[in-house]
Amino acid sequence: MATPYLRAPLIAEGQAQPHVTANNATSIADLARGRLALSATTATPPGSPVEGDAYILPTGATGWTSADDSDPAPGDIAIRWAGAWHKITPAIGWTWQILDEGASIIFTAAGWRRGSVAGPLGASLGLVVAEATLDLLGASTSAPDLLPTRAIILGVSSWTIQTVTGAPSYSVGITGEVNKFGGSLGVAVNSSNIGVVGPFATYSLADVIVTSDGADFTGGRVGLAVSAIIPGVPI
Repeated sequence: MATPYLRAPLIAEGQAQPHVTANNATSIADLARGRLALSATTATPPGSPVEGDAYILPTGATGWTSADDSDPAPGDIAIRWAGAWHKITPAIGWTWQILDEGASIIFTAAGWRRGSVAGPLGASLGLVVAEATLDLLGASTSAPDLLPTRAIILGVSSWTIQTVTGAPSYSVGITGEVNKFGGSLGVAVNSSNIGVVGPFATYSLADVIVTSDGADFTGGRVGLAVSAIIPGVPI
């Protein structure tokens, strides 16, 4: 027996050592409360799962047989606990964070949708943070397709992870606007810039480009973070 939503085990009447079941149920509820999934696109279980890891299962997912010997369906949540996968069937209105996408995801009448709020038919609206790290070399280095499509871009932040060499400073931008998100940026470790802009829409994926100022890059590493608003439809 299990609870209807979290699939946490229930203590059976007259069960011996009920503390085991109670502790498992409490642990599963606690893990689910975190509402953080590593991915929503992982089709098969990882080879070395860590206790507490959670995944939202995509279409075509296989191999996630749960502790109660049931096969999770696409859209179910699989949480690793006590050496086994535990299936959780989401309820409408649940919102989880997807770590590898930097986005929230909400369960609607139309299934999971990227976003943090949704209408009764499943249309959604959400915030996304898309990150990348770049090793710099030459005149410029690009983060391919970092700007999402059909989104409203609020800005791109940047920070220097390893000292940039060769160039005295750098710019962050897009094709045709090399300093759209900041120019003359610092090359020293921990230099940073919050590159807010007047919001603009995208209609296709686009690169974020880090361009050297004055001389080619010979080394260094920077981090990038796109902040965007993502509208979504039910289908």
